[in-house]
Amino acid sequence: MIRFNLVNVIDVEATCYPDRIFPVGETQEIIEVGIAVVDLRTRKIVDNHSLPIKPMFSKVSPFCTELTGWTQEELDRIGVTYAEAQAILTDRFDSKNRPWISQGNTDKYFFEKEAKLTGVPYPFGAEHMNIAFLTSLLTGRSKQLGLKKALRLFGLEMQGPHHRAKADAYNSACQLLEIVKRASFKI
Repeated sequence: MIRFNLVNVIDVEATCYPDRIFPVGETQEIIEVGIAVVDLRTRKIVDNHSLPIKPMFSKVSPFCTELTGWTQEELDRIGVTYAEAQAILTDRFDSKNRPWISQGNTDKYFFEKEAKLTGVPYPFGAEHMNIAFLTSLLTGRSKQLGLKKALRLFGLEMQGPHHRAKADAYNSACQLLEIVKRASFKI
């Protein structure tokens, strides 16, 4: 049963190379899932967590380390498998029963791709919202804004490093709370 009072705001980081050109035999995959849980009743972020994931089908390139801060060695040391991360999403964060939000649809695409790549079931229910699209819709923009621009639009500052999934999920959750605050009405 879908529960709408708690929302999982999700961001992922994935392996990457310049110009998205991967070495032969490698494919892009998730290396971090950031989760910020928003309680819409209290209008607060009640959890913010990072799930580092050991890559199985690619390596963390120097370009990727520069962008995300993650190194291959660090993920090998502290990362979990994608299957373990998916179990945490479904068990701890009730991902099958909570709506989830991400900046754009890329994160959704990565989970769909990862499910096919690993054979691990898709960890979410059907309720997904693209907050970048919602922000553009509500503000009359003709294109979707990136996270930094959306935060500035609402007078918010980026907290933590950009392209770290935990920080990006937290900042997207702040964006969501600002939208909820501005759009609130009583029935």
